[in-house]
Amino acid sequence: MRRYIQQYGKERTGTSYLKALLGRNFTDFVLFDNRLGSKYEPYLTVEQWMSERGVVVRPAFESLLQEDKYWRAPNVPTSDPFEWVHQPVSYEELLALRDGREMLHYVINIKDPYAFAVSANRWYRSGLRMFHQPPSIERLDLGLVMNQCESFNCAYRSYWPLIEDGRAVLARSEDLLVDCRPTLREIQARFHLGTRDQSYVIFPKYSHLASGSRSRPSISRSMLHVST
Repeated sequence: MRRYIQQYGKERTGTSYLKALLGRNFTDFVLFDNRLGSKYEPYLTVEQWMSERGVVVRPAFESLLQEDKYWRAPNVPTSDPFEWVHQPVSYEELLALRDGREMLHYVINIKDPYAFAVSANRWYRSGLRMFHQPPSIERLDLGLVMNQCESFNCAYRSYWPLIEDGRAVLARSEDLLVDCRPTLREIQARFHLGTRDQSYVIFPKYSHLASGSRSRPSISRSMLHVST
């Protein structure tokens, strides 16, 4: 039986890293990340999302499959862990999730708020420079940080009830980078997911720093098998 998982978490909290870990290690699940609303935004129920998008009848769902880039993306298993998690979902499955006949589980990425503010600020400033903004952009740093902190607090206030009632697993960015196995074991046990291998496959994102390399290795070259 398939499991259904919605991912949430603000930018710079390791959402793409965890998505790759889930896709490479577990089977028989669907990850919704951005299909039921942005994974970066506050929590929405399936019913709220369907109402907001006007997906209340089958023809509207069929249009969604053609028009929305997150639903239109390749939805067949591949060797790419980022693509594998995008399994096709039928209108009947969506209705079952809306009505509670199927359970929707959640994984929520989080990062130390102070580390998040620094990382988000650096990320946005880099993006603005890429678009040739003037050097005086530094004077906007405080505003960027304040906006990101407000967005962070709003999002995680909405996620907290999911954690309290046991529907969500909290994935801390700092824990994933040090040793992702405890988080993967918790997700596997809580959601009863099947595994691909006897051992977990992990992607040590920052292993290239220890060797003095300035270039980040590709996922295919940085995979390690580790004992579960």
